[in-house]
Amino acid sequence: MVASSVLGFPRIGGNREVKKAVEAYWGRRRCRKTSWTSLKERGVDLIPSGDFSLYDHVLDHSAAFNVIPKRYSGHSLSALDVYFAMGRGRQADGVDVPACEMKKWFDSNYHFVVPEFSDETDFKLNFNKALEEYNEAKALGIVTRPVVLGPVSFLTLGKAAKEAKPAAARDLKAAGVESVQVDEPVLAYSELVPVSPKIVLATYYGRLASNLTFVANSRFAALKPTTQVLSLGVVSGRNIWKADLDAGIALGQRPSLSSAHCQQKDWFSFALEKAEEVAVLAATSLALRTQGSSALAANKASIAKRREFERTSDDAVRKRIRSARAKFNKKQITEAEYEEFIKKEIEYVVRFQERIGLDLLVHGEPERNDMVQYFGEQFQGFVFTQNGWVQSYGSRYVRPPIIVSDVSRPGPVTVKWSSYAQSVTSKPMKGMLTGPVTILNWSFPRADISRELQCMQLALALRDEVIDLEKAGIKAVQVDEPALREGLPLRKADWDEYLKWALPSFKLSTAGVTDNLQTHSHFCYSDFDDIFPSIQALDADVISIEASKSDMKLLTTFKQYGYSNQIGPGVYDIHSPRVPGEQEIKDRIAAMLEILPEDLLVINPETEASLVNLVNAARWARQTNA
Repeated sequence: MVASSVLGFPRIGGNREVKKAVEAYWGRRRCRKTSWTSLKERGVDLIPSGDFSLYDHVLDHSAAFNVIPKRYSGHSLSALDVYFAMGRGRQADGVDVPACEMKKWFDSNYHFVVPEFSDETDFKLNFNKALEEYNEAKALGIVTRPVVLGPVSFLTLGKAAKEAKPAAARDLKAAGVESVQVDEPVLAYSELVPVSPKIVLATYYGRLASNLTFVANSRFAALKPTTQVLSLGVVSGRNIWKADLDAGIALGQRPSLSSAHCQQKDWFSFALEKAEEVAVLAATSLALRTQGSSALAANKASIAKRREFERTSDDAVRKRIRSARAKFNKKQITEAEYEEFIKKEIEYVVRFQERIGLDLLVHGEPERNDMVQYFGEQFQGFVFTQNGWVQSYGSRYVRPPIIVSDVSRPGPVTVKWSSYAQSVTSKPMKGMLTGPVTILNWSFPRADISRELQCMQLALALRDEVIDLEKAGIKAVQVDEPALREGLPLRKADWDEYLKWALPSFKLSTAGVTDNLQTHSHFCYSDFDDIFPSIQALDADVISIEASKSDMKLLTTFKQYGYSNQIGPGVYDIHSPRVPGEQEIKDRIAAMLEILPEDLLVINPETEASLVNLVNAARWARQTNA
């Protein structure tokens, strides 16, 4: 019998129920029940369990196996409070501890909490999350396949390495679990096989390449994407386009997908629709082929219509799309009332920055929602969803825009508000834009043309905006590219192909202005040491890079490669509510000044409470090094 399966399922709930659960500690069982029931109703045979998370699945694994840094112990905190302290930091009830480091999950915008290993790490099984959720689903009459993060990936993603123990696998087998999905995007191992249920090895995100022979000779019940049972991922969980089922049938007979990190207009397919596609593909094999014939016919017609649109899309179609979106997003206040509100917010932010003594100001962006969605709403060629939420980290969710046709800028986007902000202060104002590579990587791109071409279209639209900002009297423009690193292919052999268009796209977006305009860019939460020469090639006058959560290790990269322009390494974690003290920031600045020349160091602020400490620390640094 041909079975259908999925590798994971969006953990956030149809209307971000998990976000509310994280913030109020409730709703967990209801969200899991809804996910399992929804998959069963849509005909999926092998339903995953254990993939639910309150904050982050890697953090779950750390808590389960007691990979808890010593700084979180001795505070009489509950296990749940320790969990969230590791994810977000804690500064309450006499406890002041920073969060663990955060990094991007392979080539996605999902952020995971980095495991911290040391000689004092005592691996033991605090709780068996996979078993608990398997039993929870079983009580509802739903037999699931538990999903666990594999030990090789877990140890590789962490800051050190130590042998894991197979206790969790033994408990699952004793409970009657028939098979376990082990996610090993890093790849692969065989020590768990003798003591565990059948292992389904999932190696999503990239090709096996040189690891193929090793995996084929290992003892696994099934491999996602060997010779035992082959499970092919023929429905992509990383985009929102309806699958071409005819093409899927041609690829293999055991369909599956991974949609944990993806979340209708007829051409779109989200998590539940993709589950249905998997079930239909399974039903089209052998004796079940007629069962899926009507669904196949409907899919074929839908795909044909989408291909026709892609070939003949024009301005009239895009204008109709934009008109519908405008009606949907109509405001409950007048435009004049809205603009007055924005002006007051901008003036408040400007006055505050002046009062505490910042040198280069920003307008605070009160008119914006998300840094990518906002620009997508202003450009032509995008459409949007109501509930297409994707988890970025913890309780932070975004709705990636969908690129459906050629991208262009019908008119200025940020000039009006940046100009107003400059008009209320004598200090220089910095314009804030999101870069072309980041907009592309944090959107669902078109499938009919190359990512390179789409990125160049975005760059041209942003170039027009940068030129208009300079004409309006703005002295500095920041074009943020936090997704530059995550867009790299997983294998280094493929990097040059990506960088040959990603870097020129950024440079194109900042071209066309005079040398008087200072250009900035921002990067965050990734290992930049391996592409630092590429960052240098961007030739931004000032770069800012997250450094606070990575033990300032980025500074060694600056020391190795050098940088002739100005650098702003982050001195505190903006993703945590914890406010670092003035002395803590001074210590970080002092560490930076040991490597970076004083005239190249730029201290970058964020929230009000931290701003005051940051400005005081910056003044201290100036006086100390005068």
